[in-house]
Amino acid sequence: MTDHCMPGLDSPCTATENCISVANSECANQLCKCKSTFKAMNGHCMTSSAGVLSVGIVALATCFIALLMGQKTLGSC
Repeated sequence: MTDHCMPGLDSPCTATENCISVANSECANQLCKCKSTFKAMNGHCMTSSAGVLSVGIVALATCFIALLMGQKTLGSC
């Protein structure tokens, strides 16, 4: 049995089928890229609103943890 690496974003490709390891990607100019309505984020193709939402959730969670630990925040929470 042989292990095969699946191409990730910016990997060489000859067809969109080569890029199936990353959802919402396609082969463009012989490289796996996110489809036009998606943005690359940490090796995944995300919608712009999903990226903003995930960043907001992380920021909120960070503030919540800081408040639980009794730490002062920088006024961004």
